[in-house]
Amino acid sequence: MSQPVKVENPYFKLLLCIVTGINFGTLFFLAAAAFWGKDPSNKAQEALVEVSRYGFTTTLGALVGLLCGRATPDYAGSLPKQTKEKPR
Repeated sequence: MSQPVKVENPYFKLLLCIVTGINFGTLFFLAAAAFWGKDPSNKAQEALVEVSRYGFTTTLGALVGLLCGRATPDYAGSLPKQTKEKPR
């Protein structure tokens, strides 16, 4: 069974809060645009929705990367050394 992740780095907490805030903000904006936006939307509204959709998907991937990267075990060890082979 996996152990909960212990977050001690204040910069990691700050980054996690910023990314989560942007994610929820864009999600809220997309929901608001869907409910209260004009039906025949103009070019500016469409562009803003596309930027918000991009921001939401990007920050969602960033959250997954941050949390999964933080949850990796510290005992995994270092990477093996790579040796350069001489061309023949």
